[in-house]
Amino acid sequence: MVTYNDLFFRTNLSDAGQLPSLPPAYTSPDIIPSGMNPISEPDRYFVGNYGQDVGQDIINQANNYIYLRARNFASGPQSGLMSLYYTKASLLLYPSQWQSNQLKTSDGRTQVAVTNVSPNAIAVATDPFVWNPPALGSGDHFCLISQVVTNEHPNPIPPTGSVNDLTQFIIENPGFGWRNVSLTDAGAPTFTTPVGYQQGSDGGQMLFLLECKNVPAGASVAFSSGTPGPDPLIDLQKTTVPANNGSWATGIISTVPANFETTISYSYWANGTTPAPGWSITLTVQNFVPSNHSLYNRLLTPHQLGVPRSLVKTIGARKGLAIGSHTTRGV
Repeated sequence: MVTYNDLFFRTNLSDAGQLPSLPPAYTSPDIIPSGMNPISEPDRYFVGNYGQDVGQDIINQANNYIYLRARNFASGPQSGLMSLYYTKASLLLYPSQWQSNQLKTSDGRTQVAVTNVSPNAIAVATDPFVWNPPALGSGDHFCLISQVVTNEHPNPIPPTGSVNDLTQFIIENPGFGWRNVSLTDAGAPTFTTPVGYQQGSDGGQMLFLLECKNVPAGASVAFSSGTPGPDPLIDLQKTTVPANNGSWATGIISTVPANFETTISYSYWANGTTPAPGWSITLTVQNFVPSNHSLYNRLLTPHQLGVPRSLVKTIGARKGLAIGSHTTRGV
């Protein structure tokens, strides 16, 4: 049996690169839906559990982060570009059904590079794809299709119109992976709002603050971006709103590099509560600078800016200013 000699997505956990791959198909453990929060150090995490299928169900009405990984069966270092597509489930997945349904990362890319992957090593696309799936009928599901393009194997998507065409495509393009995914309402947020973010030409220490007005105790909020670069990642895990007097805020502080761009999505779970009339959730960005910065004496202290006490210590003696925000309002 022939073994593929390039970056390879497994069809199942027992797949060792043989051609053609043995069943079962459509169960690739290298297409990894990972929930609503990005993974810190995904290359280490997904290399460490390569022998497991750690993929999760796709959450309805939410931005789901999906990672790709592949093993290099070439005799030398290899580089490639990974892409991801989706389609409604079908017994036969002709490319015409999915080639126009290409997913993007938080920063809007349709391809993620993996470079200089050593022979037999595992490559992980550290910038995940993001997917908020369209509504489906009860009991239906989707299929995700991964693609890796290399110089030796460009793995093009050809026109196919017959079962023999489809068979030939699968045999001649093993740089594709396939995974059926189920959707779940468990943990689905009441709403998710995406908003673009551009850092510009200056990197800096940024506070991403989620401010809740008239949001009752017991509800939950979160925000995240999958794009690597900030330290730590822009990722506030799902947090329950405590008892408050109509105003409460939480957030994270991250050092963001210059020219960083992404989409940040913030989410709200009612959890059976009813917010007061006029409720709102606002994602605010505050820029903090050290005492030797030319703007320092013209800015405000964390206390003046209403920064939560839990974050003041991390900011230290810096001063800042709220420089942007996005609000979702209720009725």
